[in-house]
Amino acid sequence: MDNTLSELISHGATIITPTQRLSRHLRYQYAASQLAQGKKAWETPDCLPWTAWCKRCFESLSFQTEDKVSILSNLQQQWLWQEIIGHSKYKDQLLQITATAKQAAQAYQLCQQWCVPIFPEGVYLSEDAFAFKQWADCYDKQKRDNAWIDDAVLPDFITAHVSKLKRKIKKIVFYDFDQLTAQQLKLKEAFIDIGIDVEEFNPAARNESVGICEETDKQAEIWSAACWAKQHLQSMLENKTNETIGIIAPNLSSIREQLEYGFASVLTPHKWLESNELQQKPYSISLGKPLSSFPLVYTAMNLLALGKRKVSINTLSALLHSPFISGATDEAAARAKFDAVLRRIGEQQSGFKTLYWIAEERCKEHEQCEGFIQLLKTFEISFLSHPKKQTLREWTMSFSDWLTDFGWPGERKLNSDEHQTLQAWQSALTQLGGLDALTEGINFSTALFQLNRLLGETQFHRKPQKLRFKYWA
Repeated sequence: MDNTLSELISHGATIITPTQRLSRHLRYQYAASQLAQGKKAWETPDCLPWTAWCKRCFESLSFQTEDKVSILSNLQQQWLWQEIIGHSKYKDQLLQITATAKQAAQAYQLCQQWCVPIFPEGVYLSEDAFAFKQWADCYDKQKRDNAWIDDAVLPDFITAHVSKLKRKIKKIVFYDFDQLTAQQLKLKEAFIDIGIDVEEFNPAARNESVGICEETDKQAEIWSAACWAKQHLQSMLENKTNETIGIIAPNLSSIREQLEYGFASVLTPHKWLESNELQQKPYSISLGKPLSSFPLVYTAMNLLALGKRKVSINTLSALLHSPFISGATDEAAARAKFDAVLRRIGEQQSGFKTLYWIAEERCKEHEQCEGFIQLLKTFEISFLSHPKKQTLREWTMSFSDWLTDFGWPGERKLNSDEHQTLQAWQSALTQLGGLDALTEGINFSTALFQLNRLLGETQFHRKPQKLRFKYWA
């Protein structure tokens, strides 16, 4: 770690970084430097990303100001944009309101970050620009009427009340920002005006040489990068050096699976011979996967989808073989045979009554899985007893109750990855319930659709163990 930065941390400076990953890396470096000095305990460095620091300042100010405002979560902001656009006169001209809402929210945030007015009066506007201005004006009005603020204007709120933070902050360091936005510069000047020292700190450049290697295709390029990383990793182990290898990949989301396969083949080839879920990989890909793609969450959504009353053969098959519901071990053989019976019958979709009839009339005794059928019957009774319309908070409670009735997340002990996935699922339900203030009663299909969309948009990445190298998008 840079000695100057270490000195700043030791003297209680607040280190603000552009990303959470960089904050975590600096805390790790500082801890390593303290251990190298023989220390056994030290004060945790005040190092956190820009967005988290802004929200911490807001929490501190909320107890000191007369302005009784609340901050909208990211999901609440997105929902509000969607509602505004969905009720505007332009809705019929849009193919995807959700995608348009995301772009409008990003444009709005950029305008706030760089202090750009959203089209002053008297300026000629195209139809697209005029639509955006109307949406933004409506968004601002809803925030004013309800005493809400969002991430886009949170720094402005802090700037307006900066004097109340003087006793809580010693020194501020903006670390490794490519360029401070106009909004950040205004906040910086406000802190300087009240006597708080603010500094911009950029690490020294470390790239001393550049080499070029050309490959025939993307797969060969990935293989070459993996071999290069393995060579350097072996060199570090031989020389007993503690460094980190970083590989930057453009369009990481589109080649993530290729990267995973290529680096696993080179660095952990034994994984193809050993079926050990707890194997630790010596690498980490910074881009997570959609939360909905993880087996634990996938099973939960399949269970909730039973409320649609028509179940596809693929969904039933996944549930019959899932380890995350009651009886998965004791009834495994019977459930596999019941799955085979369903596939022989060949129906692509089945209702509950059809499933009960098949289990009772078309299955032999060793093919019957009474435990699974009883779970379906319990769910059906509970589902039919619920109101057809509820608030999102009430739906999230119902979802949790139904999953509990199925014994989800299962009887076996969850591993570390599954525990983290379970926590992420619970966080997603909390976020969905947080939309309660912005919505009225909705039906089951709408609530399930919103949950599925949220899970698909949530990039989840398990917390890694100590790694030798990483990838960045």
